[in-house]
Amino acid sequence: IAKDAETTEAPGVVSRQVNGLTLDETMAPAYSTMSSVIFDQGHYDQSQDFYERKVAIDIKALGSDHPSVANDLNALAMSYIAGQKYSQADVLLTRALAIYKKVYGPSNILTIRTEVTLAGVKLHLRQFAPAAQLYRNTLNYALATLGPNHLESARILNNMAYLYYNQNRLSDALTYYQWALSSTQAAVGQKDPLYGACLKDYARVLRSMG
Repeated sequence: IAKDAETTEAPGVVSRQVNGLTLDETMAPAYSTMSSVIFDQGHYDQSQDFYERKVAIDIKALGSDHPSVANDLNALAMSYIAGQKYSQADVLLTRALAIYKKVYGPSNILTIRTEVTLAGVKLHLRQFAPAAQLYRNTLNYALATLGPNHLESARILNNMAYLYYNQNRLSDALTYYQWALSSTQAAVGQKDPLYGACLKDYARVLRSMG
């Protein structure tokens, strides 16, 4: 298997829906695509304990730069995200991303997805410039590796458009939603709910612009 294909992640994509909710409410669904672990909101503390132990065990057995450690860090970060502990998730995802880049390279889909999630966490923390830079990085690699009509490319485009919308950069948001629409349509077709969600986002920007 080629390194670019090595991943334990689910191959989905969640469209950014700007629906008038708070940032926390609109962002929450995006992270369900990042891990096969489904976190019950009432049990994320137990998940944190479990993955903290796994991280410690794997570091001792495999070394701090092993991809299994990055997998555990990623899963632990998801539990922090479920508990809205974004600063803690930021640190863990940064560590995981460094390992993935070292082992698999920057264009591996697992590296790309982790970087996208880190960008989303930065957005939660209102760190707009770092979030934008991370999205730009991942978009370049996704376009080069996966092509413009892949779901992951569509997801990044949606997220970038949402970032610009959240900054009230409506012209930029409009441009990226137009690109995201084209990418999503090519990936899943016009009858897929993801395309409908992207249309909703695009319509919101048009209404905001009058």
